[in-house]
Amino acid sequence: MRTCSLLILWTICSVGNLCAQSAGQLIQKANTLYEQNKKKEAKVLYEKAARLSNTDAHFYLAYRYALPADDRLFHYKQAALAGHGAAMGYFLEYAFLRAESIYKADPFLALDVYEKGKKANPGMQLYDEAGTVKIIKYAVEAGPFDANAFVEKYRIDTGKLNQFYAVWEIAEEASRRKGRFADVDNKLLLQLVSRGGAVPAELKIAIDTTYKAWKEKQKFEFNICNYVTSGYGMGYCARRSEADSEEQINKRMAQLNAGLKNGSGQYLEPAYKAAANFLETKVWNEELHGGSGYAAWATASLVKQKREYVRLIENLNNGKVPEVAEIKDNDARLNTIYNGVLVKLRKKPLTDFNAEVNADGVRKTQRLWIPYRDATVALLHAMRPTISQQRWTNWITEQRIKELTIILNYQQ
Repeated sequence: MRTCSLLILWTICSVGNLCAQSAGQLIQKANTLYEQNKKKEAKVLYEKAARLSNTDAHFYLAYRYALPADDRLFHYKQAALAGHGAAMGYFLEYAFLRAESIYKADPFLALDVYEKGKKANPGMQLYDEAGTVKIIKYAVEAGPFDANAFVEKYRIDTGKLNQFYAVWEIAEEASRRKGRFADVDNKLLLQLVSRGGAVPAELKIAIDTTYKAWKEKQKFEFNICNYVTSGYGMGYCARRSEADSEEQINKRMAQLNAGLKNGSGQYLEPAYKAAANFLETKVWNEELHGGSGYAAWATASLVKQKREYVRLIENLNNGKVPEVAEIKDNDARLNTIYNGVLVKLRKKPLTDFNAEVNADGVRKTQRLWIPYRDATVALLHAMRPTISQQRWTNWITEQRIKELTIILNYQQ
């Protein structure tokens, strides 16, 4: 009803020469005011011009102002129907490519507006136009989707639908064809995948793959992480990988705890807990994981180092002893390098996009390294008492010296 009311309101004046001239004058004045940072005054004139069916006015209202979602989509739609290229791009995103909603994603509306806009302005060009239109048509071919009926039939928890990748998580579950989704076919799966997009590049790949599986009648299991291209998506998948890895580590830890030699099982849990705290802090404060995928890279590094720690204990329990040097004074070397790192970082922290290594972070990490060292030495010595605690301490200190040396020698 809101869209219909807006449509009536904004089409009071038909497009004629007098209206066009008046709208043009209003746009000129509005642009001048906007450039003078008089945005509220400019908005009033844009609204008047939009009521005269001015395409640019509709676009500027949607693009330059924080409007309610329905109003913004309406203005982009009006401009897109007239063949406004930029408005069409945004309209397709909001109506479909980034809608990420079983209720709001509408490939039928997207295709209809595109075809009318293209007819009004055949010269209109969009980024990856052919690929975008192809994907929209694939979604349309799967037929109408009744979101309310779907929610009721499959007992969907609507309270979780606002979460990122929520629709695609449902598609993942549905693609396994188990439990409540035992009767799902690839057509319904395509309808779900088509409505779960938040990143156009991800959505296009996912729809294309699911569409082909539907047409070729393939057995198909959807996996979100096969399609992510964004930094957020990589972070999302890295966190899932971390959760899976933590579950595997917990199983390995339980097996170790039952089979550790020399009664050393009592030291295992405190040692792993201290190691996990140290490694997580080190990853985020010392490794400079920058860039749009920083969360994914940092999480992957953390998972790798946790696995290596557990592998060390497993190997030692199986008789594989690392090369542990004779006793030597590594404490003095460590203090010298540690202080050198702090001096360097106080002068100039290491920086990258979304990341920084500074003196406070290194100091915080070093404080956690000490309980990590002590707990790990206690475990390793209990497992191999023929190697003294001092030798184990020096061995672990050597690893820390290598880590800090990397920071000390890092060139920006």
